[in-house]
Amino acid sequence: MKILIAEDDPVSLKVLETILKKLGNELITATNGREAIEALNRESQIDLIISDIMMPEIDGFGLLKFVKSKNKFNKIPVILATAVNDISSVQTALKNGVVGYLVKPITKDLLVSKLDEISQNLPPSILVVDDEEIIRSLLKRVIEIDGYRVVTASNGVEALNIIKHKNINLVISDIKMPEMTGVELLKEIITQELNMKVVLMTGLSLEVNKDQALTLGAADYISKPFNNTEILEKIRKYYTEETSLKTA
Repeated sequence: MKILIAEDDPVSLKVLETILKKLGNELITATNGREAIEALNRESQIDLIISDIMMPEIDGFGLLKFVKSKNKFNKIPVILATAVNDISSVQTALKNGVVGYLVKPITKDLLVSKLDEISQNLPPSILVVDDEEIIRSLLKRVIEIDGYRVVTASNGVEALNIIKHKNINLVISDIKMPEMTGVELLKEIITQELNMKVVLMTGLSLEVNKDQALTLGAADYISKPFNNTEILEKIRKYYTEETSLKTA
């Protein structure tokens, strides 16, 4: 998910960043409601807002009311994560449409549970897995421009952790990676009966050819260097119409 965090306390911000980054989320941070509103107007496709209440300039309630008053943003779920723990504040938050009210100190289990609940109600994502950051960034940018939701992982172990907590429809994975290869990731997805298609990619080493990849259970196979059109054609083919994220 692409998550906007509004938090003026550096310690609280660090806690949230540590938990959320390990789950593969893309984070945008703001130190108050005004900066958060600027980020909303600047960024595309924010999936979730997590905000403190007590902040300078514009507080969490002000940010929440702004989000819910704008057609462009009012479907973005908002979680208030705050030390303010009184009935009046909770009632105000619920009245204005929050999906969660978490009292600091926030535990990892509670936050992960809430994120799981939210992510299952979002349209599914495409997971790009590659140990080369430049390839991950390139694929993410190309795929998102075509209107799809994308998350990334640097190896198979990280990918499996993301799959546990996110609604993933399609995996595009490099084969040669540290910790867990693309083939091992494919086998785990099949063994665990996870409902998603896997497209394998490989470079010049060609440890696994196309026929072998398909025999192992991959939906398709891409040789590097690939072109953008090829990638998007594969996505359109294997990303089901029922869960398409294409913009109208």
